[in-house]
Amino acid sequence: MGGITDEWLFYGGMFLAAGSLIALILYLCVSKLRFARLRAQLEKEYGKRER
Repeated sequence: MGGITDEWLFYGGMFLAAGSLIALILYLCVSKLRFARLRAQLEKEYGKRER
């Protein structure tokens, strides 16, 4: 076990964490857009929601 293995694990973990964060941001943006479209479609078909 050399120093290179430790560095690969460290930077690999950081890369994986950064990729997960980017995937989370993309998921949240896409789901927010889809929810807005769904809400608009439901309002069009059924009218405004009464609370």
